[in-house]
Amino acid sequence: MISLLLVVCFPLSHSSPPPQYSVTFTEHGLPAGMDWSVSEGGKTKTSTGNIVFLEQNGSYMFTVNPISGYRASRYSYEVNVTGKNVTENVYWGEVYYNVTFVESGLSPGTPWNVSVSGELKTSVTTFAIFHLPNGSYSYSVSPVNGTLPSPSSGTFSVSGSPVTIILRFNVVVNITFLMTGLPANDRWGVSINNTTYYSTNPFIYVDIRNGSYTYKIIMPSNYYSSPSSGKVSGNEFIFVNAYSYLPWEILIAFIVVIDVFIAFRIRRTRASLRKNMQK
Repeated sequence: MISLLLVVCFPLSHSSPPPQYSVTFTEHGLPAGMDWSVSEGGKTKTSTGNIVFLEQNGSYMFTVNPISGYRASRYSYEVNVTGKNVTENVYWGEVYYNVTFVESGLSPGTPWNVSVSGELKTSVTTFAIFHLPNGSYSYSVSPVNGTLPSPSSGTFSVSGSPVTIILRFNVVVNITFLMTGLPANDRWGVSINNTTYYSTNPFIYVDIRNGSYTYKIIMPSNYYSSPSSGKVSGNEFIFVNAYSYLPWEILIAFIVVIDVFIAFRIRRTRASLRKNMQK
């Protein structure tokens, strides 16, 4: 008797993983090459371009992480994945901060100017306001009606917060130095308040804020001055006289003549003494 064994094979049950779909965040407005990041469920992805997550069907909460100096159109995104890819746009814009220049010393209503990195503003109040993003800047302030600003120029940085710069307009006085006794076109100078002024003509004019200062006269070689230094305060006119030193050749010749004269007198005196002793 022959027995037949019939084996019937059934395929094993196998379930495929749920499909995943891309959730893409596309940024707009950031400088090329700047990193930005998005987080979801404890995961954070960083990129200089698009940021892509792979998710199954479901609802997800994504967070766009802040960037100093920039503001995003939205920071929270609730995304529903329903069998297809999703794209979200993130728009960035620079944050501008107030940079305020505050002046004192001017009469009310007096116009004054301040320039920041080429941008000029005129104000008739005690303050001038610029709106600037993060960065480093230089500024300059113009003199006004016989006054000098302090400081008159400088640099500052904006780094995520407003900036205030205090200015003081000080009354200006004029100090005039008149040099006499120098040959034409000889260069001379005056050092005052850590600044040196030079001239090849008889006059040097110094405009400086009102106060008390020490000055020093700078002379060309072989000359000295009277006065050579001094103190000034307020508007002043100072006469300076130049005198030349004796050239070395003249001085040496003078010393030689004196030596010869002294030697001659000594010999004559000795001869006279010997003559008197012989009598």
